[in-house]
Amino acid sequence: MTNERSIKSRILSVAEEQFRSQGYSQTTMDHLAETLGMSKKTLYEHFRSKEQLAEEMIKDISDSIGKIHTDVMKRDVNTVEKIRLIGQGMQKCLLTVASVKLLSDLRRNAPDLWQKIKEVKNQKIRLLWSNLLSEGMRKGYFRKEINSELFITIHMASIERLLEGDTMLATEQSFAQSRIDLLDIFLNGILTGKGREAVTKNH
Repeated sequence: MTNERSIKSRILSVAEEQFRSQGYSQTTMDHLAETLGMSKKTLYEHFRSKEQLAEEMIKDISDSIGKIHTDVMKRDVNTVEKIRLIGQGMQKCLLTVASVKLLSDLRRNAPDLWQKIKEVKNQKIRLLWSNLLSEGMRKGYFRKEINSELFITIHMASIERLLEGDTMLATEQSFAQSRIDLLDIFLNGILTGKGREAVTKNH
């Protein structure tokens, strides 16, 4: 059983690397078997299809997000620092297990798999942000009158847009900086002190 797990783990690791570098569409079971140095028959004994391998990769992403959530939320740091730590962890998770190229390929060419990724995002990341906002409001870091559901929906939609391959931001480097810039806008807004004074005066 241990040897079986070891073989499956090796296959999945190599498959994930090929998905990241070549994209889902360009990865084939033939090439994967060749890279692994095993017969296609042996490969198919462990994974019935390329889709199953991708589903396992998505499960890895889901498990990683869950671990990031658990590890950061129990740390003895303020809520704003938790947001920074979670952002770093999420970026590493998305771009280590997957890649901008792969995510874009799945969105365009494998809608069923892309839907599974969206389900992970909607379940795991929405819960993560909900807990962060609740804690931040309770501890006085965030305004209590904020519409949490609206904030989460807009933020998640913005991140998804950054990951789309038809934008100028769809590279690992530009995504990393854009994520930081986006979070800065969400947390600090676009107004200076002078701008806030003007808003207050007009209301």
